[in-house]
Amino acid sequence: MQFREMLSSEYKEKRILRFIIIENLEPLYSIDDLGNFKSAVIDIVLGIHHLAISKEGIKHCNITINTLMFRRTPSGVIQGVLGGWDSTRSNKTSTKYENDGIWTGTRPFISKDLHVGRPASHYERFDYESIFYSLYWISLFYVEGKFRPTTEIPETVERWKSWNSYEDRKIFDAKTTLIHTRWNENYFSTFFLPLVWCWLGPLRTIFKRGYSVRDDFNDMRDMRRRLNSAPHGTNVDTASPSLPEFDDETLGGNVTFERIYDILRGELI
Repeated sequence: MQFREMLSSEYKEKRILRFIIIENLEPLYSIDDLGNFKSAVIDIVLGIHHLAISKEGIKHCNITINTLMFRRTPSGVIQGVLGGWDSTRSNKTSTKYENDGIWTGTRPFISKDLHVGRPASHYERFDYESIFYSLYWISLFYVEGKFRPTTEIPETVERWKSWNSYEDRKIFDAKTTLIHTRWNENYFSTFFLPLVWCWLGPLRTIFKRGYSVRDDFNDMRDMRRRLNSAPHGTNVDTASPSLPEFDDETLGGNVTFERIYDILRGELI
């Protein structure tokens, strides 16, 4: 029986009352124990990889500090959960979304590649890069599950404003600087400093290596193209052989699930 039939005839409009029952999840940044926080992050990363390699090839595509969640089981165990699946792509929908010329994501957290181009596919590494940026900002803004007073971190607040804008080139440059230069650890909350040392630093290193290797590859490819197009009579004796295709999906094998997981488990990179 529809709910409106329980009411008098004056309420019998052509409407249907529906209830949506969802699980009660809490934001990851509200966890006040670093061990539980790290355990929840590992749960989420394992979930990302499991879905990415599944038959459907599911990619989240919009990981932010607000989609990193956790649940607390009846026994008190904290489990990491990834929410906000409205931007998800799969093998079936990938081509459809790519042809519309629109790329989804929240600017402060998307891969820096997405600010300056539209890759043919949404790589798994894009979601890992979003995890990296999310953990970075959580480590700056939160301490023991609480937001730090903005009066304590005025410079961080100003930097966040430039990231949280519509200026893609500006955000791209900021992310490039973050990845390729040393950061000042004094900006991080003391609560998250161990995470900065054992996770964020190594994660930054593999992204730095990957992007640097790709830049070197592109430089070499451009040089060979110029040599091959040189006019006859120059000092170029023979045409330079073409380079193999670069593995952009993993940035030359530098950013893979295996490397990410080794870092999360405390293995050397």
